Amino acid sequence: MPLLAKSTFDYGDEFDCECFITFDNRADYDEWLESVQRQLDEESTIEHYFGTNEALQIDSLDEVEDSIELIEITIEEQKTLKKLFGNGSFGTGNIFDIGYPPEDEEDEFSDNDEEEDEDFN
Repeated sequence: MPLLAKSTFDYGDEFDCECFITFDNRADYDEWLESVQRQLDEESTIEHYFGTNEALQIDSLDEVEDSIELIEITIEEQKTLKKLFGNGSFGTGNIFDIGYPPEDEEDEFSDNDEEEDEDFN
């Protein structure tokens, strides 16, 4: 069953960063959490920038999990959200960009960008 994951993070007592994403199922959500944990294991603290000099500082996976509310939604509701907001996440601060998509997925446009750059030289 699809999940809507909503997150709220306090940014320096100035404002709340709120964002959401849909996951196809709990296993996909758990896989995302594991990728965040791997990044925390490598860096100990994640600074996730969302502006020119604004960043959320994340020190633990518990901090991430405590910020998230999971809601089971129907497939039709998920399709509507994806139609309106695209397949990615949406919001300010967007913590769902951390560790997602998995690092082993190659950017489909990376080769094309290099070829286009060569045409301009």
